[in-house]
Amino acid sequence: MSPTLSRPGTVTFRNACSTYVALSQLTTDEASFVLTGAPMADLTRLQVPAAARDSSGAWVDGTAVADLEFRPTVLGQRTGQLKAVTSLSTQPSLSVRLRGVGGGPRIEVRPTPLLVGRIGFSPGASPAINVVRTLRIANVGNRPMPADPRANLKLGAMGQGTMYWRVRSISGTDAELCVGEWDVMRNGCLGGLAPLRYDPNFGIEALPGAAMNLPVRIIPATAGPKEWEVTFLSNDTLNPEVTVRITAEAVEAPPCNYEVRPGQLSFGVIDQPQMRDLTFSLRNRGVQPADLCYFNGIELTPTSDDTFSLPLGAIGSLVVPPGTEVPITVRAMPLRPSPMSPVVARGEATFSVNTPGATRGSVILTATLAPACITITPSPITFANTELECGSPEQSLTIANTCSTALTLNTITVTNAALAPTGTGSCSSAAGCPQFAISGLPTLGALAPGATRQVRVRFRPFSLGPTVGELGVTVQQNGSAITYPVALSGTGVARTAMGCGVTALCPAAVTVGANSTVTLNTTVMASGPTTCAWAVGMRPTTSSGNFAAPASCTSTTYFADVVGTHVVNFNVNDGLGGTAQCSTPITVTPNGDLWVELTWNRNFDIDLHLLHPSAGNPTVASSWMNRPWDCYFANRTPTWGSTQTSPSLDRDDTTGTGPENTRINTPQPGVTYTIGVHVYGGTIGAGVTSTVKLYCGGSLVTTQTRFQNASKDMWVVGDVVFGTVSPCQFTPSNVVVPNVF
Repeated sequence: MSPTLSRPGTVTFRNACSTYVALSQLTTDEASFVLTGAPMADLTRLQVPAAARDSSGAWVDGTAVADLEFRPTVLGQRTGQLKAVTSLSTQPSLSVRLRGVGGGPRIEVRPTPLLVGRIGFSPGASPAINVVRTLRIANVGNRPMPADPRANLKLGAMGQGTMYWRVRSISGTDAELCVGEWDVMRNGCLGGLAPLRYDPNFGIEALPGAAMNLPVRIIPATAGPKEWEVTFLSNDTLNPEVTVRITAEAVEAPPCNYEVRPGQLSFGVIDQPQMRDLTFSLRNRGVQPADLCYFNGIELTPTSDDTFSLPLGAIGSLVVPPGTEVPITVRAMPLRPSPMSPVVARGEATFSVNTPGATRGSVILTATLAPACITITPSPITFANTELECGSPEQSLTIANTCSTALTLNTITVTNAALAPTGTGSCSSAAGCPQFAISGLPTLGALAPGATRQVRVRFRPFSLGPTVGELGVTVQQNGSAITYPVALSGTGVARTAMGCGVTALCPAAVTVGANSTVTLNTTVMASGPTTCAWAVGMRPTTSSGNFAAPASCTSTTYFADVVGTHVVNFNVNDGLGGTAQCSTPITVTPNGDLWVELTWNRNFDIDLHLLHPSAGNPTVASSWMNRPWDCYFANRTPTWGSTQTSPSLDRDDTTGTGPENTRINTPQPGVTYTIGVHVYGGTIGAGVTSTVKLYCGGSLVTTQTRFQNASKDMWVVGDVVFGTVSPCQFTPSNVVVPNVF
């Protein structure tokens, strides 16, 4: 009991005599124990009634009760006596022993006993198999107010010394148990406690969560039952020694060949009072009857965020037969309201297994704690049994903005396609073959409150049995990019016929620099001959991106010309009424910190110029086409300093509609660069409308357009300067200099 607080108690007196007994001079000899109540007004006196017969005729003792309170004023154990004088000649006085503790530490060690279960081991394995479990040592005493370090729990006899525990082997040997630290480099037991784990000068406070996690390793050398007693010493005055029994059974077994699927569980965005369960599986890859996998201590690490839990509790021991897969469920459930700015909660599920050299396994856990603005239905997505290498029917999911403000739908990708290794079925790709794929993408970008988008997903198994994957929907929400995961699962079953229908699989989303040629390799599964066609589903308005082989069913290239989002669609028809479509988003990014992009609206020879201030006044015709200070088609890579600070005309188009691009990887601060657009061709006819886009540091700064109808006119678009404002400062000029030759 903490000093300044009190705890009530009672003392009951029994009288078996036929006359009452009078007690007087009731008192305690220790000030911490205070009489607070008795049947008589005088607290120093008490009368105990005589024994009497009850309704059945049996004698029942007479009783009287004295009330006391324990009111410690200092830390530590207090003892005393309650004394009284009686009216009995044969027992003239009596005393009752009293004991209480003023605050101070109380040791608790969990779990107790520690039942490790069956451990698989291979005799002579190097390094030896060891199983790790954790004992949690906490101070469950009362914390004084104000805090007093004397109430902290300290290990060792009476809280002193470095002998924190004693180990007694009941069966097995001392060498088969390591309590405390482990030397990873030499794979041996150090014992004791590292300073970061336990500070002997401070101890353990009586605070929620202020506990020490003590590793315990079992390193079996022989088969059979193992048992130890570990006795912990501390300054707990009531329980100075606490003993924990540890048991295990070592079983000789071949090394376990296993896999964990998946190696990470991403719970996505979750908010109170939501709860989400995901599973990982422990699969025994063995094939022989003796190939048993022994898993021990499947639990969350002590440092895992309290958002995560194992709904069925920690699993002490699990034996998995060969060819068997056991699911383990992990739950994410926030215990507090989420902050407005997203916070990532992290955790880890760990276990031991009988695999020499890799006895510890883990699964990483993450969840984003934030108000959920996106609802995805259905989620998760489960595909029906699908014949091997045949595409499943498409499943559609709906993405809805449930918040009151607009969001930006950034990307939708298959974050875990469950790649089948090359050689699995007909998979011949060295990178593996995706078993989950997006077959239809919506328009990305702004998503208004209440608005929805639909995504289509397909499953194409290459192996028998269950398969899991994941789809990720990333949105810009409250200034942060947040990914909402959707679990995917399906089961591959044996073929029942030669044909499969028609299935089309496209490459995953790709990000490239401007003016890149993107190779698009596709997979088509169909029962008969197919016709294929590529089409542009979406691209920037100034783009002229095109395909090299628009009717190929295996591969084509797409010229990703201008900056922005391009979505290309692949359409397949089997001629029997079966069709399939898939899409590939292509994100085109600017190159260099300064990127100028020029396009125009009809086929003509329009040229992009970038002028250095050393060329002179940009409104004077002679300043242009002035080498080396004008970067243009005849002076594409002038030297204006280092390679990084010099410009490059990356593309020149003399017959089409562009684009033409000029870049500087690292523009010089304070230098005023001037952008110009020149009508180089002869007879211009109806005129040309040119569009200039300026990107600084990867961001679009301005878009300028102008109609030109006179040959040799130079449109001075404007000036750009770096180093004054971020990412740059653009000043429009929008003047025309005639007769520039």
